Amino acid sequence: MRMGVTDLQNCNTTVYIGKEETLPMSQINESIPRLEKAWKLVLDGSVFVSRENHFKAIVRGKGSKSYKVNLALGTCQCEDHQFNPQYICKHLRAVDIVEKIRTGEIVVPYEVKNQ
Repeated sequence: MRMGVTDLQNCNTTVYIGKEETLPMSQINESIPRLEKAWKLVLDGSVFVSRENHFKAIVRGKGSKSYKVNLALGTCQCEDHQFNPQYICKHLRAVDIVEKIRTGEIVVPYEVKNQ
């Protein structure tokens, strides 16, 4: 039986994400929008990783706001991280995505256009 996101929202189960992280469905439902926003930050070029330490970055937010992120410590200066520490904010997720792209854990397909 194939289950969609709607079906998963109503079941009482734990979903395994990655190798070590397990989240109950309530956290999955809260995390999906953050993950989508993280990918948007990555694709928009809003993540600037330190050359000296790949776990430290600045993520440019809306307007003139920027947030310091330390992936190794799991910290971010944003309000979401401060007030909802049980969730991983979009800035931390964005830096994690960039790091995984850098190490080849995530491969991003791209299209080459003839000019």
